[in-house]
Amino acid sequence: MSWYGAILARCGGERGGGAPPDILGGKWKLVSVEAASADTAPLDVRALGLREARRAVYKGTPDVTVMLYEMTTGPGAFEMMQKWRPRPDAVSFYKNRFFVVCEASGNNKAELLEFSRLMEAKLAE
Repeated sequence: MSWYGAILARCGGERGGGAPPDILGGKWKLVSVEAASADTAPLDVRALGLREARRAVYKGTPDVTVMLYEMTTGPGAFEMMQKWRPRPDAVSFYKNRFFVVCEASGNNKAELLEFSRLMEAKLAE
């Protein structure tokens, strides 16, 4: 499903693959989803077969920005997870063919981990 399909799904249709959930854990609310240019994706992501990229923003405590990289294959997402270099204010995971990076500024590691666990559980294929 393309990013605009995900937007349409949020507007009343059925939720499709990779569409970010509207609410997570009662703490975070989705405020925007937009396509991200493949040119801005990390080189490793593009090299492993990027299908499309989306950026989602959640308001909550803390506010979280999510990059959803839909890869052409599940093994590509898994390999991307292995190559990814951890960052202090970010948590990453892969699920099926998606490689996902969740970021929040400040010292919010526990909340960010909770957010990423909820996102992983809700991210539908």
